[in-house]
Amino acid sequence: MGLMRFLLYLDDPHFVGFVIRKNATDLKGAGSSFDEATAMFTKYDPNVRITKQPMQMTFSSGAKLYFTGLDGDAGMKALQGKQISAIMAYEATHFTEEEIVWAESRLRTMADMTPNIWLTCNPDASSVIFTWIKDYYIYPKGTVIDGELVEGRAIPERDGVVRYYLNEVEIGNAPIFCVEANNEIDFWTVFRRIWESLLGMK
Repeated sequence: MGLMRFLLYLDDPHFVGFVIRKNATDLKGAGSSFDEATAMFTKYDPNVRITKQPMQMTFSSGAKLYFTGLDGDAGMKALQGKQISAIMAYEATHFTEEEIVWAESRLRTMADMTPNIWLTCNPDASSVIFTWIKDYYIYPKGTVIDGELVEGRAIPERDGVVRYYLNEVEIGNAPIFCVEANNEIDFWTVFRRIWESLLGMK
């Protein structure tokens, strides 16, 4: 299902998409995401040009889709300087926070769309994904509703709620901070207050 999201953009000649995994070897072979994408996108565009080295698809429109691994520093440097329209992070619980934020920082495009990233994963309480969502979207430990223990489950009322955040900002020698908010107005209000506070420290 994650791969299907690219169908929203493949008619744009300026679109450049990436599918990333922790290790490049996991993208290859029978049943891999590259194999799955090949079967899917050749039905969508019979004239799509596909190469295995590098793993790349070029569609009739001119849109491009790449598959790569973030294998340590070398893998992250492979995205250096790239202008990427959209990224699918496959099995995102395998990534570190640094790797996900680094990939996100590559998002900029000439395509007629808003650059975006989406993550696919299985539950993993030790992953950074869990730390991002647990305090807002997940019932905390010990939560009981109508006599039923619901800890660890998603909070229905917050399903689909869009949150805004600014991650790891540092000004001079000021401490790093993170801003989170439930709407854009609150986000900028909090950010402005912190920004003015930090400027006052100089």
